[in-house]
Amino acid sequence: APVSVGPPPAPPPAELARLSLHPDDDLAPNRPGEALLIDLDRDPGPARRLRPDPRRRALVAERTVGEALDRTDGAGWHTLHSIPLPGGDRIHHLLIGPGGLYAVHALYAHRRRVTVAD
Repeated sequence: APVSVGPPPAPPPAELARLSLHPDDDLAPNRPGEALLIDLDRDPGPARRLRPDPRRRALVAERTVGEALDRTDGAGWHTLHSIPLPGGDRIHHLLIGPGGLYAVHALYAHRRRVTVAD
């Protein structure tokens, strides 16, 4: 049998339409901390608090980690952010690339000792 070399043929328009996602289902445009931004928009909390809203610190952590992961894009990696899960939970970041698939959970740890281990 003959062997073809080169890119695969482009799918017909009907097949592309079947494969396309509705914009609400596409996770690629989600920004780091998207779910927290929506939550803070819906419920900003009281104007005066004794302590800062912990959601704002979590947002700083997710944005910081998300920006660092986005810089790996040119090295064959792609990152999805703020992936919703059933029950209202979410995956903060999903890193996909040649070395595998990694779920990354961001935590605010300003001026704290952090240990990273298996």
